[in-house]
Amino acid sequence: MKKRVDSVFKNATIATLVSAVIFVAVFCFFALLPTSVCEANSALRYYKGRNSFGVILTTKDSPVVVEKEDLTFDIQFDEHYLNGLQIGSVSAKYTFKNTSDAEAKTNVVFPIDFLSVINYQNNDDFSKYGVKVNDETVTSNLRYSYKVQGSTFSVEDDLEYLKDEIITDEFYTPETVVHKYVYACTAGDSFCKMYFGGIDARKVVCDNVYTSYWQNLDGAESIGFWVNKNEYIFYSIGEEIDFAARAEFFSDYERTSRVNGSFKLLSKQDITFGDLAYQYYDESYGVSKTDWYNAVYASLKEVYPQIAQGYCFNVYKNLYCWFEYDMMFAPQETLVNEVVAPLYPDINEMYSPSVYVFNYLVSPASTWKSFANLNVTINTNYYLIDASVGFEQIEGGYAWHSDTLPSNELQFSLCKSQYPKSSGSKAGKIILNIILLTVLEPLCIVIVGLVIVIVVIKKKEKNARYGESRNKSKRTRKSKNKNVNKADSDSNNGEQCGNIFGEENKNENEPKNTDLSNDKEENGANDDTSK
Repeated sequence: MKKRVDSVFKNATIATLVSAVIFVAVFCFFALLPTSVCEANSALRYYKGRNSFGVILTTKDSPVVVEKEDLTFDIQFDEHYLNGLQIGSVSAKYTFKNTSDAEAKTNVVFPIDFLSVINYQNNDDFSKYGVKVNDETVTSNLRYSYKVQGSTFSVEDDLEYLKDEIITDEFYTPETVVHKYVYACTAGDSFCKMYFGGIDARKVVCDNVYTSYWQNLDGAESIGFWVNKNEYIFYSIGEEIDFAARAEFFSDYERTSRVNGSFKLLSKQDITFGDLAYQYYDESYGVSKTDWYNAVYASLKEVYPQIAQGYCFNVYKNLYCWFEYDMMFAPQETLVNEVVAPLYPDINEMYSPSVYVFNYLVSPASTWKSFANLNVTINTNYYLIDASVGFEQIEGGYAWHSDTLPSNELQFSLCKSQYPKSSGSKAGKIILNIILLTVLEPLCIVIVGLVIVIVVIKKKEKNARYGESRNKSKRTRKSKNKNVNKADSDSNNGEQCGNIFGEENKNENEPKNTDLSNDKEENGANDDTSK
């Protein structure tokens, strides 16, 4: 038995080593796989481009309808300019009609992108746009509204704060008095908690970034931040607040142990909310003061009910740019309005060749009274490999028609090859190989070894139970045979004793010719024993 167990464990060791060798071979195979050609020339795996839009009507209850839209994408790829951000342009030509018997003036806006993104990509970007009405160039204005970067486009939300006049309410006005406090902190390297019980959160602005915010059981707000003997600035809008009296200092974030410290007032200045709103304003941005102020207002409304921070007033990165222009319609007049804009596709270099994804938002057209007859044409020298609608191939590109406004946004993908191949990131493969080598390989070896050991133990237990069962069966049969032999012997001895004492035989009335050879054969040994 010991030799058998040793043999099984030897086989288990060999199997584990074989598994390790196979795993290393597979690892080397994946590690040596070639990456795509595009990886060698670019570290960028996916570039996020810019959505394109239709024009949006801001005039309420306008009688103007869209009779037709011809949407034409002109996308001719230049092999020497495939790494450029702008690829092609789009022309949206609308046929509008005033359905009323009166003159109609409409205000129209055309979404572009975030100002910071435009300036980062190309400072001359606005010159690539064009607006015409009946083939004549019209004057358009650049307008800006507040929009959080990364948020989904929404006509209703993104136009809410795009106004021609400064937005005011019962709390925020440009003339509202604001108190500016500058403090020096005496506590060194500690965590400060400020409690604002009984104060409207809109009245508090922490110029420094706080790291913690929570509501207390009484519903009041509290903020927390780490201090280290620096200067700290706070603003109170419309009411004086003693910030120093509301500060507590602790040795850690969990506030388990208090430490000594305080805020000492260095200066106090009274300004207006308008001064506060314009503290980061820069005329070189090309943004009107009205649009900037309204963007600050929107930023504060966005963060409420939490306490505002200083960055809420620096809205540059969240300024969204629009083209704005007016159109005047005579009664029952039809006008053709064309807007030309550059295209900035998403570039997916995880395919070879790269895939270019174009997004055009048709939902802004829902602002018009009615919409009909959308004709989409893609003029391109590349293959259409994917689209949100059913394009058909035509000479020089692809086309699609819809009698109504589509329910989903328009998206399509172009590629130099009709069947691009997916190619994983080289860095991703290296990380995967490291994980395979350092984690999965030892884990697999351990699991294989454990499985083999468990099988061996189970087999030993089964063999032990089987041997014990056989021994028990043998003992049972031997004991049974002994009991049967003893009973037969006692029976024969009893018959002999009965004859000796003259007892009658129970079978003496049976016929004499009864064949008892079987009994004799069966009990012959006992008869011999009794004799």
